Amino acid sequence: MSLRFRRTLRLAPGVRLNFGLRGMSVSAGPRGLSLTAGRGGVFGNLGLPGTGVSFREKLVPPGARAGTPTLSSLPAGASALGDGVYRVSLNLDLDEHGRLVFKDAAGLSLDPRLERIVKRDHTGELEEFLACRCDEINAGGAEIVGIHTNVPPPDQAHHYQPRPYGKPAPERPSPPKPGFLDRLFPWLRHDKEQEFGHEMDHFRKLESEWKQEKELHDAEQERLRKRYEQDRLTDPAVMSDFLEESFAIAGWPRETRVDFDLEDGGARLTLDVDLPEVEDMPVASAERAARGLKLNIKKLSEGSIRGTYSVHVHGVVFRCLGLAFATLPSVQTVTCAAYTQRADPATGRVRDIYLLSVVASRSEWRAISFANLQALDVIEALERFDLRLAMSADGALEPILPHARLHGEQQNGVEAPARPEDAGAERRP
Repeated sequence: MSLRFRRTLRLAPGVRLNFGLRGMSVSAGPRGLSLTAGRGGVFGNLGLPGTGVSFREKLVPPGARAGTPTLSSLPAGASALGDGVYRVSLNLDLDEHGRLVFKDAAGLSLDPRLERIVKRDHTGELEEFLACRCDEINAGGAEIVGIHTNVPPPDQAHHYQPRPYGKPAPERPSPPKPGFLDRLFPWLRHDKEQEFGHEMDHFRKLESEWKQEKELHDAEQERLRKRYEQDRLTDPAVMSDFLEESFAIAGWPRETRVDFDLEDGGARLTLDVDLPEVEDMPVASAERAARGLKLNIKKLSEGSIRGTYSVHVHGVVFRCLGLAFATLPSVQTVTCAAYTQRADPATGRVRDIYLLSVVASRSEWRAISFANLQALDVIEALERFDLRLAMSADGALEPILPHARLHGEQQNGVEAPARPEDAGAERRP
């Protein structure tokens, strides 16, 4: 029986957008925007997250125009700052139609007059805020469908560049030069020579400590070099460490969990991937409105969301295969099975359902042009390998029987239901 090295890691996303299936509001949070009003007038304290803009400015002097808010009309919850001045904190949000929404700290609608002041005097900053939110919404979708585009090629040179020891060597003291008085008074020369002897003793001590520290540093760098260039090829435990690090630093747009199992001395790798849910996919796209402080938000169809999910699922598997081959030169075959959680219609219990399973060899993987991944159709790319996939006519991914199950073995035998391989389901919509 071959020795196995099994490990589980959870890959957290870099940024989660507050823009999902259950709601389309995007919030900047309670910080960043406040107003101060009092006898001296109305002041704006504006700092929009993501824009770098932050300043305080007098908006309206007392009695400057009709309709200017007075202390008696300030929203409830205003805090007194002294000298008749009050501060009101605001939350800046977007509603489901892409319009700016101003609320106080308690979540209540802001006094319309204060809202008009902010819109009138800080239009540029608010437009920049909208532009940032528009980019975030659309970039999230692009990252999800383009997760495969930065996969490294499989055959890379793994060389470790040792770090030089940064601490400089101690400076040797210079011997004293005898002067005129030293020749006249020998004891002066003796005192200088004795002081120089003490300096040399101190120097030798520092030099010995420095050499010992440098030797330890160089030995550690050599250990790291050997681990990076040699042990990575022969030691499955070290291979597991490198693979875990490679997956963790890759960056994932949605939370993804991976179990992996190395066998045959690191020649064979099995991956079990817990996929994001279809509910985590973007449900809308956004663009700046031609007029007004708002975004035009277009709700995506269910078919479009399913298509995005299918591309993302294939992209996640493609990236897992690519990272494995690029990180571990000894791996010759990778089996990757991807699953999600669904309720069993017969029992109502939530079970792990496998949606995709593929086996790829290093020689087959080399045929992909990694310099042109932008032009690659990730679904067609995986179809070149030993792929198990079932897709209904409306584009929904259906359960399949995977090549291997790591996760099912660990979770009290919960496995995907068997699906006949000749079920006749279509590969793509």
